[in-house]
Amino acid sequence: LAVGAVEVLGGALGASFETELRPERVSTADNVLIHGIGHGRQRGAREPVEALVEFLAFAGRPVFVAHPAAFDAAVVSRALRSHL
Repeated sequence: LAVGAVEVLGGALGASFETELRPERVSTADNVLIHGIGHGRQRGAREPVEALVEFLAFAGRPVFVAHPAAFDAAVVSRALRSHL
C-alpha cells in the first residue's frame, strides 16, 4: 500500500520519499485498522508502476536497511515483479 525511504548520510537524515500505491482492491476493514490507510486514500493512491519507478529513481543503488527487512524485501520484490 505504501513505500517510503529516508537517506542517511554520515548518521544524519537527508532526503526522504513516501508514496501510497493503489491496490487492485481496497483492504478489509480489519486491515485498515492495522495500517491506517483508509479506503478513500487507497482509491486515490498512485498507480503502482508510476510509484515504483519514482521510488527506484529516488533509491538508486544504495545499501538498504529495513525493519523487518525480510518482510519489506519480499513485498517490494513482489511489487516490482508484478508491476515492472
